[in-house]
Amino acid sequence: PLKSAGISENKFFTAEVSHPVQSHGHRRLTPSFCTPHKAAHPTAGIPAGSVADPLRDEPLRVYTPDDAHVGAPATWGPWVAFPSGSHTRSVIATALASAGARFEVVAESNQPEVLREMVRLGLGWAVLPAIQAEPGAEPLAPARPEPLAVRRLVLAQRADVPPDAAVDALAEALRTDIAAPSRATIGR
Repeated sequence: PLKSAGISENKFFTAEVSHPVQSHGHRRLTPSFCTPHKAAHPTAGIPAGSVADPLRDEPLRVYTPDDAHVGAPATWGPWVAFPSGSHTRSVIATALASAGARFEVVAESNQPEVLREMVRLGLGWAVLPAIQAEPGAEPLAPARPEPLAVRRLVLAQRADVPPDAAVDALAEALRTDIAAPSRATIGR
């Protein structure tokens, strides 16, 4: 459904937004990330005045340059990472600290595809969603099979605006696309 609407699912879901886009009286959809915790509400971190529907929990895995030795977490890095202040970077920094790894960042990008290429070029290690690290002609291989962390993808909408048929159709297409296995995840 997303592809037929002209939306690239990888590009659409990589937006790092922590709150709904404000607009002059128009309802906006925002793909947002929050961190799932056992004790936390499934949409923790979404601002007041918003309605959020959880879409998927997305595992984040460690990826290394081809020549890297994967030893104890204290030996991991240096890192290429999402920009300081992004929610995903916060999730990654917390998980690396919990694992006992240093988080020395040598380069940043808000584009997972750029981080992937930096890893491929040997500039550093990265923590990325598999859907952005593993598909394509030259996929990255995870350094270890288990994810380092998980981020939750939610669909956030402003609650104070009237319904809009186009926005509702996009929201349904997102839910349908998330529910159906994509070509990138089949066989995993």
